[in-house]
Amino acid sequence: MLFVAFLPVMPASAETSTLGISITERMNRGDSYAPTLPTGGSTSNGTLSGDGVVTITNNLASTDLYNISITFNKGSTSNWTSSDGAYVVDNGNGKVTVTIPRLAHGASMHVTYTVESSATLPLYLTATYDNNKVNVGGFTNVTVTLNKDASIINADISNVVVTITPKDLNNNSIKDWVFSNCNPSKGNATVNGGITWNVGTLAQAESNPTLSFRATENDEAAHNTTDNLALFDMADSDIAYQVTTSPTTAGVSIDGNPTAITSGLSTDLSKQQLSGNSWQFAPKVTNTNSEDVTFTLSSVSFWATPSSDLNTIIDQRTLTQGSSNLPNDLPKSAVWTATPFSFVYNGVPAGFIKPSFTVKDDDAQMPKTYSSTNGTNSVTLLKKIWVLNGYNIEVTKTVTDQGSGVYRIDIAVKNIGSKKSPDTVLVYDIVPAAFNAGNFSPAYTGTTSVTNPVVGTAYWWNVGPINANDTKYVNYTATGSGSYPLMDIFLVGVDPAQSMSLQSTPLLTNESILASANFESLAALGAAALLVVGMIGTARRRL
Repeated sequence: MLFVAFLPVMPASAETSTLGISITERMNRGDSYAPTLPTGGSTSNGTLSGDGVVTITNNLASTDLYNISITFNKGSTSNWTSSDGAYVVDNGNGKVTVTIPRLAHGASMHVTYTVESSATLPLYLTATYDNNKVNVGGFTNVTVTLNKDASIINADISNVVVTITPKDLNNNSIKDWVFSNCNPSKGNATVNGGITWNVGTLAQAESNPTLSFRATENDEAAHNTTDNLALFDMADSDIAYQVTTSPTTAGVSIDGNPTAITSGLSTDLSKQQLSGNSWQFAPKVTNTNSEDVTFTLSSVSFWATPSSDLNTIIDQRTLTQGSSNLPNDLPKSAVWTATPFSFVYNGVPAGFIKPSFTVKDDDAQMPKTYSSTNGTNSVTLLKKIWVLNGYNIEVTKTVTDQGSGVYRIDIAVKNIGSKKSPDTVLVYDIVPAAFNAGNFSPAYTGTTSVTNPVVGTAYWWNVGPINANDTKYVNYTATGSGSYPLMDIFLVGVDPAQSMSLQSTPLLTNESILASANFESLAALGAAALLVVGMIGTARRRL
């Protein structure tokens, strides 16, 4: 029976970092957020791009490495290649194998790959505003959310920083927007021209953090266009982050155990003739590395052949790793021997020994590092916003019950824009047929009877021009008779209807023009409440 002993000549020393494998990956994507009017908005995701570099380094000071072989799971990547001597083979099963015949001590080789657009970002930004339309000099409150994709990240994300930079569209060194009132739900935020939001580390199970701040329009010259209302770029937001776990965010990881060897292994098979035709071979394997390199022996085979015919096996043995006969590790200067094996052969035999070994794959000898980060072009969100650089007319109609069927009508016409309105700004009101109107102040500009959409008399006043932030007022009384429909009194109109065109609209001259004007019946519930308790009802329309 064959017995094997593992005999270290001297105590094993600490292992040395031998083969370093580093995977560095970067992703880029440029998204944009465009609000819609009056509310809502949508985020448009750009095309994801990125790249990765695998760096394979011999960390030994004086010992070369040979027969390096590493298999990787490709994930959502492609175009694996090396320009400095490594051999790259795509296995066609989502894996790629990198082999290096020889890597000198202290040297590195690199393999690059491309991140496909189908990969998923670990972090991305979304935004909302409380006001999608801002006057020149006005402001909106912005909420930015940092979203983590839990489907691909099962680890913490560290070194998270969001930088928000206001635009300077006309390159006059004046920031188009001024930021203030920063309130992060996590980390801290500082304002210095832009905003730097230091989020820190996002734990795996942590909810998505938010940052709210105020953005105030700061450069009217940057927002001058032929259209009073236009969509402008407001700010760029960039994310910096790092993920240091396997796999990378594109799904790259090491598959199985990397292998490498040094020349620091000696083998010996001593031969002895016992008597007559009896022979005995004694195998031995020694770790002769001058540096602290530990080998893993996976198997040792030894056999005997006739010296005149090396193809004929007289006797053979193979010991495999995991059995009691073969140790897992062979540290520096350690010696492995087996009890000699004996056989009978009528002649002179030749003996052979073949160890299968590799540098031990553990964190000490084969350190592996992963770093998934934002790319050079970064992960960005371009935020847009509607800016009104012109006049903007708002009409407010208030109906007050004065008792005995008499109602006071007050109409306020305000220019909430940044520029003076046209000379002609018409405000319309329709008095239903069941009401009699009087006490007009100021006197109306014109009147006509209408049958659609309400039967009654239409009055209009030219209250233009109106300076920015100025208000013009109209009031009169309406007295109901018979069974009058109070709800019909909540009507008001203004021309220009959209308040965005500098062109003045001619005075109404006939019923068909009035019928095509943009009237609305508002505050039905408010009218009902007014009937019951005599409170003030207000109908407001923003244009």
